Amino acid sequence: MVIAGGNLSEAQGKKKNTNKIAVQQKADKLMEKINQKKESSRQERKGKKLIKQKSLVKQSPQAKSFKTSKGSDKKYKGEKKSSIVETSKKDVSTVEGKRKLKATAEDEGQQIKKPRLEGKTKTDSVATEKLHEMKKKERKTFRRQHTNKHFDIALKSKQIWEELRKQDLSSADREKLCAQLWNIVKGEAKQLIFAHDTARVIECLEQYGSNVYRNALFEELKGNILDMAKSKYAKFFVKKIVKYGNKAQRNAVFQSFRGYVTKLVKHNQAADVIEFCYNEFANATQRQAMVEEFYGPSFLLFKTEECRTLGQVLSAEPSRKDAVLAHLKEHILQLTEKNVLQNSIVHRLFFDFFTHATTDKDRSEVIEALREVLVHIIHTREGTKVAMHCIWFGTAKDRKHIMKSLKGHVERICGEEHAHLVLLTLFDVVDDTVLLFKIVISELIKSLKTIANGQYGRKVLLYLLSRRDPVFFHPDVVKLLQEGDKNPTSKKDVITRADELRKMISEPALNLIVDHTKEAVLEKSACLVTLSIFQHAEGDQTSAMEAIVSLCAMPFKCGKSEGSFHIVEHPAGHMVIKKLIQADKSRSEREQNIFSEMLLEKLSDGVLKSWVTCNRGAFIVVAMLDTEIPSVVEKIKTQLTGIKKTLKQCDFKGAEILLTKLA
Repeated sequence: MVIAGGNLSEAQGKKKNTNKIAVQQKADKLMEKINQKKESSRQERKGKKLIKQKSLVKQSPQAKSFKTSKGSDKKYKGEKKSSIVETSKKDVSTVEGKRKLKATAEDEGQQIKKPRLEGKTKTDSVATEKLHEMKKKERKTFRRQHTNKHFDIALKSKQIWEELRKQDLSSADREKLCAQLWNIVKGEAKQLIFAHDTARVIECLEQYGSNVYRNALFEELKGNILDMAKSKYAKFFVKKIVKYGNKAQRNAVFQSFRGYVTKLVKHNQAADVIEFCYNEFANATQRQAMVEEFYGPSFLLFKTEECRTLGQVLSAEPSRKDAVLAHLKEHILQLTEKNVLQNSIVHRLFFDFFTHATTDKDRSEVIEALREVLVHIIHTREGTKVAMHCIWFGTAKDRKHIMKSLKGHVERICGEEHAHLVLLTLFDVVDDTVLLFKIVISELIKSLKTIANGQYGRKVLLYLLSRRDPVFFHPDVVKLLQEGDKNPTSKKDVITRADELRKMISEPALNLIVDHTKEAVLEKSACLVTLSIFQHAEGDQTSAMEAIVSLCAMPFKCGKSEGSFHIVEHPAGHMVIKKLIQADKSRSEREQNIFSEMLLEKLSDGVLKSWVTCNRGAFIVVAMLDTEIPSVVEKIKTQLTGIKKTLKQCDFKGAEILLTKLA
């Protein structure tokens, strides 16, 4: 049993050794193959390099010099020397043999020629030597001259262009230069229009030239309008045609775009041209023709003379609605990925979609794509309406993303005609007023003075104080905002939300009056905001009233003093004082500080008598008497003792009414 076990172990050991040897042999063979592959690839690269060097020798030195990049002249010289040596070896085996051959030829009186490179001429050699001796700028001009066959035309045309574009040029000189320029570029416009420098020359001729030159240029280039619209430089010439060309030429440009608008809108260069044409020069029919390409074949199939717009077609053919909106949705989702969102034609497409989309699924997908970039589209009417639809039908998460996207832009948005409506929409529907304060209102407060002085910014402030007040907001604006009142996301009570926002803005608004009293009271537009703050702001208004009282207590002089009126006689100032006095009756009922009492306490003796010598001052005193507050009436009658005789001599209406009140 022991012997049998020993034989078995020996057999197993031999088998293991055999396996190890076989594995090692396989590994050696594999490494040998890898090395062979490496060697063959190295030889192949070496052969390719040698072929490349030989091909460089066959090229003319002049052509090589044009291909040489900046700073590579020294490298080229080395390559040229090596190529000459290799070529000379074909004719003379060694350099020593060459020298012997030359010496023998001199002894026999013969003249030996130097070995000549294939394809090289004496002229090329001289040109190459000159090229290396030139300065950088001269070398650049030399290369352009030899590579650009229109170099001379471009040079002459640019020299004329430098004079033609001057603003102070006379009409006769300009006409003469246009004639010279046309003689140069005639027949070459197709080649010149796509270059960065000569494109400006052609544009200048289109702008300043007569109709003869404009028509000739258009005839020469009308077949390349699409290509020019896609060009970085030639696109400006297309704009010039639309702007300075006649009606037929403008219509031809619009006709050339037909069928390609969906592609051109997505093109980085052509999108600018489409926007310029659509926004500045297209009539209603041309705009509709450009937009309807995004509606798909279903729309074009059912479009008739009676049903031209999207709404009319969908009303006549409700079964086509899903197909048309699906096609439109496909295109507009692609536009969110492009840098063309600021274009008004894109805003129109999004607005058309939201106007006719009925399912939450379709809307939510587009809202999700737009919520981070809405700030780029709210500068137009359609773009603002798109943003409002996103806020109305978006989820709480969507609204949060929208508010965050507006961060850093609140002041600018408040100053824009259409964009400020987006903020009013947020104030209407966002339930999380704390988050709204952190992101939007806090930034608004930092620039409150600038915003309150703006035409549209003050509407934002007034909306926070008195939501949809018909005194400040047009019925059309209120009607537009009411479209979002029944949105599916908002749950908070409307009055509760408005009260929370009013509390947030009240203290900063009152501080605005304290810090900028003169501007808040004496400026016609700002005084309405001031009165609204006093009427709707919550909290203690004493400090704001004291600031206005201090302004009233300044020395009074009838008429203009140092170029301006006293607040009592100022058109806006006296109205603010009167409105504050008229509100004293309700203040006394709420047991708040009374403005009339504060004013009478601040005025020194005799000031009230000087006020009644002017019409507006007399009406202010009449307003205080109309409050019927006993303490106020008593003080006024005490201070105006013996004033009746003076009032009888005055011929203005205020004195007459005051006299009857004092009787």
